[in-house]
Amino acid sequence: MFFLIAEDSDTVEFKPLKLTRYRQNSTCELQKVESEVGYGRTFPNRDDWFDPETEELRIWLKLSGGSSPYGTRGIYRLEAEAFVLQEFTALFECEHPIEEGDYAYKQIYP
Repeated sequence: MFFLIAEDSDTVEFKPLKLTRYRQNSTCELQKVESEVGYGRTFPNRDDWFDPETEELRIWLKLSGGSSPYGTRGIYRLEAEAFVLQEFTALFECEHPIEEGDYAYKQIYP
């Protein structure tokens, strides 16, 4: 699990990192959800997942196993003590690529 660390002169507080993201349910309807970020198939892009200069966090979530192209990408900006969604793109399993190799992620938010 990932945490945000909030410090002031007297205390340090660890808060689970919660992010807004989108997913498709079993009938392929788009749903907006808030979720805590943990390990597993959520992959921050090693060296460039957080940019301290812009305070942007980039998260990629793989939705299927193997070499499947399905997944989501979110860009979040630190505001106060939370990461706020700036951009969200996805290629969901309900959206079958037209041609082999046509794996462009679609803009979901904004």
